[in-house]
Amino acid sequence: MSKENGDWPDFNKNRIGQLIVCEGGTCGNRDKGAHPIPFDQLKKTIKSNGMKKHFKLTSSKCLGVCKPHNVSVFLSDDEQIWFGQMKTDEPYVQLEQWISCSVDEGQMLPLPTTLEKYVFKRFKSN
Repeated sequence: MSKENGDWPDFNKNRIGQLIVCEGGTCGNRDKGAHPIPFDQLKKTIKSNGMKKHFKLTSSKCLGVCKPHNVSVFLSDDEQIWFGQMKTDEPYVQLEQWISCSVDEGQMLPLPTTLEKYVFKRFKSN
């Protein structure tokens, strides 16, 4: 079965993206130096602003990258953006704003320059 052949149902036809936040393992562990991740606040914002059907927020115990603390990955049909070293609440507030504006526009907007310093390459590039 392939999506191109029409065999797969459109599971998330209204969703424009997903953010997966690591809350465990090494990178999200407060006992190992990670900043507390405001996951509940992110979740509350997405639910209360009616964004839940357009954007998915998920927590994970491990995303497979342990070196930088506070790892998150943004996913959409078009891209994958890895974030790390979010040592304050401010980058999470910026993520909330980016997601909110994107949902209002019905598509993911370009990443704000204020978040670029948290982006890292997850895989080797050719």
